Formats: sequence, structure tokens, C-alpha cells
Amino acid sequence: MNSLNNNPLNKLVFLFLPLLFTCCYEKINHVEVVQNDTQIDSLFISEIITERKFQSISTLDAAPLKVDSTIIATIKTSDGKGTYLTIIRPNRDLKITINKDSSLTTNHIADSLLNYLWHSQNAFLGKHSSYIFTSNDTDSLLSTYSTFGKQRASTIEQFSEVLTDENKTFLHYHNTARLNSFLLYYGKFIKSIPYNDDYYGFIDEIENNNRLAKTFPTNLLSKHEINYLNQNDTIVNIISFLAYIDDQTKSKDLSDYLKATYLREIIEDPSEWKFHQPLLRSDELKMVLKREKNNPYYNLIESTTDSYFSSQEGEKAYDFTATRPDGTQLKLSDLRGKLVFIDNWASWCGPCIKHRPIVLEMAERFQDDPKIEVLMISVDASKKDWEDYLTKKDQINNNNDLIIENGMNEPYGERFNIKSIPKYMLIDQDGVIINADLPNPSDKLIELINAELEKI
Repeated sequence: MNSLNNNPLNKLVFLFLPLLFTCCYEKINHVEVVQNDTQIDSLFISEIITERKFQSISTLDAAPLKVDSTIIATIKTSDGKGTYLTIIRPNRDLKITINKDSSLTTNHIADSLLNYLWHSQNAFLGKHSSYIFTSNDTDSLLSTYSTFGKQRASTIEQFSEVLTDENKTFLHYHNTARLNSFLLYYGKFIKSIPYNDDYYGFIDEIENNNRLAKTFPTNLLSKHEINYLNQNDTIVNIISFLAYIDDQTKSKDLSDYLKATYLREIIEDPSEWKFHQPLLRSDELKMVLKREKNNPYYNLIESTTDSYFSSQEGEKAYDFTATRPDGTQLKLSDLRGKLVFIDNWASWCGPCIKHRPIVLEMAERFQDDPKIEVLMISVDASKKDWEDYLTKKDQINNNNDLIIENGMNEPYGERFNIKSIPKYMLIDQDGVIINADLPNPSDKLIELINAELEKI
């Protein structure tokens, strides 16, 4: 607690000021890319709200930037290592610098401040994680975050003379939105604070009809969820919550966007919407999708729902190919006639690593049973990261350990709806999905597997 009272916020500001002062504001109308001893061949610019990848830019040539209104976008390097947030306005030039470590900067102070808000929050969380994640003093936490937000607001105001009013409004909104995003996550998931607790008083300041809510939609959706639960004690059904969103939102465009985002969220991250997930059945989802077919943001949920339906009980499982540590390959169809349990994990995933010893015990427990195969499939982006982890932990198992490189972003991840990990799945002897969203390894899971084995 004393470390928080010593307030390190000024240190964070000075840490990021060099980045801020390397930028300036100027009006131009094309994109120029400068490389500092790098070999990146292209950049991708995607709009945050619609997730539309609207421009691919060669790093060799300047290119026009085709936008007709102000948008918030991400710039990513083709090697996937560099990501940078940017505010793009019509008729304003953008000079992007790619640094030696693949990090990115632009020539606009608003962009530097936007990324300062992003990275300073991560730095603050890292510095105080031991306090934040162990203390139960929520009043102190709220006060600390309020002070942090005021400090960042002061930093934004230091550059007031070179920022447009539009950019200042956006930056101040994002400052508060990032704070609220963490406070909601802390209350709902880290501490499981009841939805009727006074802790959530800060949500009253989240505006229902601010157009910028589209850049942080889960904040507003969480506010609606908390208020809905305080009125009803439980989520009656999916359609009822969608109607509540409509009722609370004056702008049809914002309401449509929130509803599309909500449907995608409960499909992709069901564990984060625990009051809603039990209501998500295939028949009800099909009915809801039919109702939302004319939603202008339907594209946000279309691919997600395809993935959801392909991973449901009774569907034919995708016949993937995975690679063992010794380089040999395995197809799911090679295991026809066996029950197949799959642990989807990665070397960077903390919860996956936490549960891995239990999965290893399961693999050992069933290793002599000819009716079942336990697979531990890594979805690491790099095969080397996976191999290094197994070697370091002395856990290489050529029978059970496999990798589908960058699996979450490949057809494997799409067909099994792998949006987060760990994810545990069970497939029957005919290659049909029994359950693609099993609970964490436990005695209950062993009982479920044994019950299925008795059917073979």
C-alpha cells in the first residue's frame, strides 16, 4: 500500500514523454513509410470498430490513404511483431516509422498520446500487480485508479495547443474507458464482486449514448448487464437482453453495433458472460441471428457464428493435421475408433500451464487404454517456442504432444471455435464432437470421460 501512496505516475509520464516529443502535427494526405534498418515488406491498417482491413501498404512506396471520415485504426507489421494505434482523418498525411525492433511510431502527437494511454496502463498494472491482485481494499483501488486517470488527463492537456478538439475529446474518452475496462474486469472476474455491490458505482459515468462507446463497447455492455441484473436478478433470455440494449440506446447505429458485439462476445468468450452463456443454445441463436440479419454490423458475428455451429455437439469434427516433436504428423481421422480428448494450450498461456500437470496425469492414466487418446495440442505461433518450453520443462512426449502452428488463427481454430485457451474438447470414436467446451480438468471431467468409454 505504501508503494501506491508514493505514486509512481510521474515516472510513467516521463517514461513515455520521449515518444510524445518525437511527434508533430501537420496536414498532409498520403502515407509514407520509413524503415530504420528493418526488412518489413508491408503494413496492414484495420479499422477498430468494424475490424475491416481497409489498406495494405507496401513499405517501398508512398500510398494514398482513402478515408472519408475520422476513424480509429491499428497499424500492424507484416511480421506480426509491431502494432500501433492511430487516429486517421481525411486529408491528413501519415508518416509511419518502423523501428529496428518492429515497433511503430507516426508523425502525429494524438497517436503518441493514444498509445501512451495503452502502454502506460499496462506498465502501471505490471508495477502494482502484487497489490492489485491480492488486496481486497476496493475503495483504495478505485481511488488509486482515479488519481492515475487524472494524471494521464493532465498529460493530454499539456499538448492541448497542438491537438484538435476532436482528438482531445477522443483521448480523454479513451483515458477513462481504459480505466473502466480494467475496473470492470477486476470486479467481475478477478474478485467476483456481486453485481449489486457499491463497487460498481463508477459505471454511472459510462454514457449510454456516446458515439465513442463503439471504440470500447464491452464497457457499455457490462454496464447494461449489471443494471439489468439489478432489475431482474438473472438474464431472462438473450432476446430480452438485446431488447434492453435497444431500450437504453437512443442511437440505432450504436444499438446495432452493441447488439452485434454482444452476440459475438457471448459466443467467443462465454466464460466472461457467465450469466448469458447457459442461455446460448443453437436453436435460440439461430432465431436471434434471423432477427439481426439486417443489422449493418452483422458481419461482426457472421464468421463467429459459423465457427460456433461447426463446433457444436453432434457435428462432424474437423479432420486436422498436427505435428509431433519428432516431426511426424497425425490426423484426427488416424484415431478413428478411439475416444479423443484434446487439450488446446500454448507456452505463453498461464492458465494452460497451471492445468498442464493434471492433463499430463490424465495422459499417463489412459496411456494403456486402447479406447482413448489424450492429445495436448499447442497453438503457439512459433514451433520453436513450443519446443523450447517442452525441452526446458523436460516434458517432451512424442505420443501426446503436438502442435498446429498459429492454430487459433488457422482453420483448426475457426472450425473448433477456439477464441481463448485453455480449451478442452472430446470427440467420439466416429469423429463426431461430443463437447468442444469442456470444463477444466477435474474428477468430474474424468467421470465424464469414463462414462463415454463405457459406451464403446
